[in-house]
Amino acid sequence: MKRIIIFAAALVCSLSLRAQTMDEVVAAVEQGSTYLEALRNQTEAESLGNRTDIYLSGPEVEFHYLWGNLEGMGQRADIAVSQSFDLATLFGYRRRVANSQNNLLSLDYKAERIATVLETKRLYINLVYNNALRGAVAERLAYAEQIAAGYEQALAQGTANVLEYNKAMLNMATVRGEVTRIDVAIDELHAELRSLAGGDTLRVSATEFPLQSVPDNFEEWYTECERTNPVMEYARGEVELGRDRVRLSKAANLPDIAAGYMHENLMGEGYHGVTVGLSIPLWSTRNKTRQARAAQLAAETRAEDTRVRFYNDVSSRYRRTLGLRTTAEEYRRALGDTDNQALLKQAFEQGAISLLDYILESELYLDALQRTLEAERDYSLSAAELSAYAM
Repeated sequence: MKRIIIFAAALVCSLSLRAQTMDEVVAAVEQGSTYLEALRNQTEAESLGNRTDIYLSGPEVEFHYLWGNLEGMGQRADIAVSQSFDLATLFGYRRRVANSQNNLLSLDYKAERIATVLETKRLYINLVYNNALRGAVAERLAYAEQIAAGYEQALAQGTANVLEYNKAMLNMATVRGEVTRIDVAIDELHAELRSLAGGDTLRVSATEFPLQSVPDNFEEWYTECERTNPVMEYARGEVELGRDRVRLSKAANLPDIAAGYMHENLMGEGYHGVTVGLSIPLWSTRNKTRQARAAQLAAETRAEDTRVRFYNDVSSRYRRTLGLRTTAEEYRRALGDTDNQALLKQAFEQGAISLLDYILESELYLDALQRTLEAERDYSLSAAELSAYAM
């Protein structure tokens, strides 16, 4: 039984560590995010709150029992039932306003979900960058330790001097420090990822950046972005909400009607019939329609400003992504053409170059590799941000 429990725990752990592709990590974060769960609950609560005033008020029931102050007057009993009719509710204007408000709430949630997904992608891409860089530095560290051990043995045998030995030890310490620095960065990124996932442990060991495409036809792609992006949808939704509020404010200027039934019993004589009431809003709705129209105009102005800014932001990000892709491809091509690490090791081991020359050449190659990975990381980050516009 103990073995079964251990095996089950290991299986659960392995499942939590299994997510390697960016899509798998994003899906795990969306499923485990306590922030998104809280936001969903809050959105649902506020949606219900917006719909609390869309129904007619409840009917009113009155009962009067009165007795006279003189003998023989008898008693009087009245029963009245009435229902008020708010024309704004009857016409459905309150329901329209509530639906528009709830639409904005859902767009708020959609925007926050996209922001969480984008942050997850950023963490994943940065982890890939650090994993790839660590692999290269760890490989160099292994060889640096081998060199240091060789010089330590040579120094003990008297075939190497202290200066060469110190160079080897300093090189090993420098590379080891770089590995430690990268490990700290990886741990920090995993901690942020765990926080996004609601405490679930997600380990990313991938060393290759995810494939992300850039649309060929910008204008066609942008048209779809403008239609589905929550920022633009929210701006259009505010305009629609403004129109609904103008309709509601106009309806609020109309009288409220109350209708009902009344029965009166006085000294054995009964009277009954219908009752009609009218409530005329002479002062309570002053300037409300003007205020609603002003708010609608402001929403239309904001929507146009949002559209202009959105287009400029998306087109700028699109051009930047294309430029970063070209830069990353050029770096990777140049790195592949100048990769002489094997020849460099061979030359050092055969005594064709000194230890100092080997260290300098290795640092030069590692610097080029780091610049290549940075270019690929920047392109991947920009492509992820570009794709968020169309989510």
